[in-house]
Amino acid sequence: MRDTLNQAAALSAKGDIKAAAQLYRQVLDKDPENASAFWGLGRIAMGIGKFRDAIKLFEKAINFLPSHPFPLIDIARAHEALREFDIAGKYFRKAATAAPDNASAQYTLGVHLSEAGAFSEAEEKFRASITIDPANAFAFYELSKLKTFTSQDDSDFEAIKELLAQPNLTPPNETAAHYALGKAYEDIGDRDNAFENFSKANAIQHAQASFSVNDMEPYFKDVKRIFDAGFFKNCRLLAPPPVTPIFILGMPRTGSSLLETMLGRHSEIFAAGELPFFGRDVVGTLSRETNKAFPHACIGLESGDCRRLAQIYYDEVNAVASEFSFVTDKLPANFQSIGLIKKIMPGAKIINLRRDPMDVGFSIFKNFFNENEPYFCDLGEIGKYYKLYDDLMAHWRRELPGFILDIDYESLVADPKSVVGGALEFCGLDWQDACLASTSRSGHVRTLSARQIRQGITKKSIDAWRAYEKHLEPLQRALGT
Repeated sequence: MRDTLNQAAALSAKGDIKAAAQLYRQVLDKDPENASAFWGLGRIAMGIGKFRDAIKLFEKAINFLPSHPFPLIDIARAHEALREFDIAGKYFRKAATAAPDNASAQYTLGVHLSEAGAFSEAEEKFRASITIDPANAFAFYELSKLKTFTSQDDSDFEAIKELLAQPNLTPPNETAAHYALGKAYEDIGDRDNAFENFSKANAIQHAQASFSVNDMEPYFKDVKRIFDAGFFKNCRLLAPPPVTPIFILGMPRTGSSLLETMLGRHSEIFAAGELPFFGRDVVGTLSRETNKAFPHACIGLESGDCRRLAQIYYDEVNAVASEFSFVTDKLPANFQSIGLIKKIMPGAKIINLRRDPMDVGFSIFKNFFNENEPYFCDLGEIGKYYKLYDDLMAHWRRELPGFILDIDYESLVADPKSVVGGALEFCGLDWQDACLASTSRSGHVRTLSARQIRQGITKKSIDAWRAYEKHLEPLQRALGT
C-alpha cells in the first residue's frame, strides 16, 4: 500500500496526474478510509483548479486523519483560492494548533495573518516557525517585510547573515534569505549591499530558468499577426453577461493592487485578485480542443465557440463573486490575451496600469517572485520583456481603439479621486466615496504590497530606482533609455 502511494505521489509530481489518480483510487478500493489517498486526489484536483472537488477530498482525508497538518493546510489553500478567507483562516489555525512543532503549519498561518493585516500575530507565527526550523529562510523573508531594520545589530539581521553562512542551504532558501538580507540593508540605507543581495537572489533564480525572453519574441509576433483587424470583425455582445469582468493588467509592480483595492470598495465591484481562469481554463480548453498552442488555437473561432469559452470564464468567476455585477481580475499577464478577451467577451473592461519602466524594472528585481522566470530575475531580461509588453499594448490600441483604458501609477497616487473616478466612468459606474476609504471590503490582500496598501497612498515609490542608478545600466540598456 505504501509503495503504491509513493508511486502515485511521484507520478503526480511529474505531472502524470491521470496515472497518479488511478493509483490513488486503487488504494481506496482496498482501503476506503485511506487518508493519504484522499489527500493525494485532493492535491491533484487543486492543481487543475477544481477547488470544490479538492475541498471534498481533503475533508475526507481530515476525517480519517484529523491531526495531520498538511491536509488542513491544503484545504485552507483551496478555500483561499475561492476567496473564502475566513474559512481558510480557521483551517490554518487548526493546522497550527494540531502541529505546534511543525514549522510549515506555523509559517502558513503567518502568511495568512499577514495578508489579513494581522501583522503582530503574523510576526509571532513566523518567529515560531524559525524557532522550530532555523533554516526556514522563507519565514525570515516574510518577517523582513513586516519590519523596518534600523541597524546591523538587529538580532534578525544577524540571524539572516548566519543562515546564509550555512553550507548546503537549498537554492530556494538561499534565494529567500538574500531577498530578506537585501531588504534589511535597504532599510538601513546601505544600498550597495542591498543591491548585492538582490543580485545574488536573482542570479540563483535566473540560473534555474529554462528559457530566455529572446525565445518569447516569435510568440509575441504571432500574437500580433493572428489578432489583426480581420480577427475582430463581428465582435459583438451576443447576450448580456452575468457579470462584467474588469481586467487590470500590464507589467507587475505597477500599482494594480492599489487600484483594485480602491475599485473593490465600490458596492458593485468584487475585487477577486489574480485569477487563473482565463489562461488556465479558457485558453487551456481551447488549446486542448484544437491541439494547438495559443495564439494559433484562436484561428477560426466561430460565434458558438466564443459563447462557450466566455461561459467557462463566467462560471468560474460566479463561483467566487456571484452577488456582484462587476469583478476585477488583476493577473498582469492577461495583457497577452486582450485580443481573445475582446473576441469572446466584448463587454469586458480592460485597464492597463503603466509606471515609469525603470521603477517597474527595479521593483521587480528587488522583490521575490517565487517563479524562476527570466523576466522576474534578471535586469536585462526584465527590460526586454517590458519592451515586448509595450509593443504589444501599442498593437492592441491600434486594433482595438477605445477598448483599453491606460492609467499611469504616478497619476493614481497624485490624484486618486480623479483617476479612480475615470476608471469607474469607463466601466459605466457612478462614483462612491467608499472608494477612497482606508480599508478594503474583504480585509484580505494577497500581494507583495499588502503592508504598503494598508498604510495608504504614498508617492515614495516614484523614482525609487534613482537611488540605485549606478547599478542599473543593464536595465537601462535593455529598455533603450
